[in-house]
Amino acid sequence: MGAQNRVAIVTGASKGIGRATTFALVQQGIHVLAVARSTHLLDKLVMETASLPGKLIIAYADITQRDKVEAAVKQALEYFGHIDVLVNNAGVELVKPVETVSDDEYAATMDTNLKGLFYFTRAVVLHMKRQGSGLIINISSTAGHRGFAEDAIYCASKFGVVGFSDALDEELRKFGIRICCISPGAVNTELAKDTWCPPERPLSTAFSATPGRGQGGFIRHGPAIPCCDRKHHPPAHGRTPLLSPPSPRRGIA
Repeated sequence: MGAQNRVAIVTGASKGIGRATTFALVQQGIHVLAVARSTHLLDKLVMETASLPGKLIIAYADITQRDKVEAAVKQALEYFGHIDVLVNNAGVELVKPVETVSDDEYAATMDTNLKGLFYFTRAVVLHMKRQGSGLIINISSTAGHRGFAEDAIYCASKFGVVGFSDALDEELRKFGIRICCISPGAVNTELAKDTWCPPERPLSTAFSATPGRGQGGFIRHGPAIPCCDRKHHPPAHGRTPLLSPPSPRRGIA
C-alpha cells in the first residue's frame, strides 16, 4: 500500500507537535483525521493544507469524553474506510507544588494524558486487529523517564504512557500492530512556552535552568521506543521497526 492510501488519526493536532506531525503526514500524501478542541485552529489547518497531496478532515473533540472519541474514529472509518496509524499526541502539563494541586487539576491532567490516549487506542485496536496491521505512536516525554520538581502529576502521566506503550507492544505485536513510544525533550511549542516560560523568564533560559529539559530528541534506552530502535532495543519476534529515531540533540528541538 502506497503512502497515498494510508490513513492516520492525530490527536492534539491544532498546535505544536501534533500540528507539525499532521503537516508532515499530509505532505507525504497520507490522509489524516486531525482531532483537537481548538475549532478555529483546526479550520486554519484545513486551509493551510488544502494544496497538499493528502486529504485532511477534522474532528472537534475533547479526548477525555469517550463518546466524542468513538465518534471521531467512526468518522475516519466512514470517510476513509480504514485506519493505519494512530498518533496519540494530545497532552497538558501542570507545574506546581504537589500540595497545591487540586483534585480537579489532577483529574484534568490524567484524563487528557492517559485516559484520552486509552480511549483512542481502544477504539482503533479492534479495527486494526481485523485488518491485521496498524501503527500506534504514543507521545510521552523525558518526564516519562525521570522526575522534575513541581511536575509530579505530569511525570506520573507520562510514566504511564511509557508503561502502557510497552505493555501494548507485548500484547498486540502478534496481531501485526506496531507500537512506538516517543519521548521528546524540550520542544519549542505553545505548551512548553505557556508552562515553563512566563514573561519574566525568557524562553532561552527557562529550559537551561531545568536540568534534563534541554535534552531534546529521543530517549534511546530501555522500553521507551519498543519497536523503533534496533541498536538499543532489538526487535523481538514479530516486531518490525518502522521509524529510526534521530540522534539526540541538545537545546530546543
